[in-house]
Amino acid sequence: MGSRIMHLSIAQVINNKHGFGNDFLIGSITPDVNKNSRTPKELTHFMVKREDGEHDMFPNMFLEEYGTCLNTFQLGYYLHLISDDIWLKTVYKKYILENMSYSKDEALRRFYLDFHYYNGILIKQYKLVILKNNKYLSTGVNEIIDRDISEIIEDLDADFDDMSIEDFPGLLKKEDVEQYINVCVKEFEIFLLKGSYDGVKFVFYNGF
Repeated sequence: MGSRIMHLSIAQVINNKHGFGNDFLIGSITPDVNKNSRTPKELTHFMVKREDGEHDMFPNMFLEEYGTCLNTFQLGYYLHLISDDIWLKTVYKKYILENMSYSKDEALRRFYLDFHYYNGILIKQYKLVILKNNKYLSTGVNEIIDRDISEIIEDLDADFDDMSIEDFPGLLKKEDVEQYINVCVKEFEIFLLKGSYDGVKFVFYNGF
């Protein structure tokens, strides 16, 4: 999936336009709490692992469960899910599944090293700032444990000090990263405009 900084970049572009606030930004990185907890990634990301080890995502399962009254945090959470779905079908497919230059393990190694390379670039480009933890945040999302959120915010804080020593990316091209971010923003804007995604409707409640 895309990096925390990529997810925050996408959310920041949307937040600049709509002013959803800090909880929306927190929601946009929260599905990755599985890295620090015992919660399975398949649960937090509404995804199913295939027999070949790859995953299929079903973001609309989130809407079906919570879409009758989404708060700003949940709106950010859903943004993360559709962004990961787009990532798997575009960037990951191009550089990993269709990779002909390296073994899959080597391609993945280069792929994830590039996350470090782009952190500083994206932080500057999108004028990102460290998120404020909301210790009173009640997410209403059953697939995560709310107290785990502080740890993912700490991981994000560390990303702001994570400056790659590499002069060039090992695999990921900058235009693909930028296109990915732009596509995610566009898809989410369509979602907000239509009030639904793939036929599943939602209601946004900004009362949290």
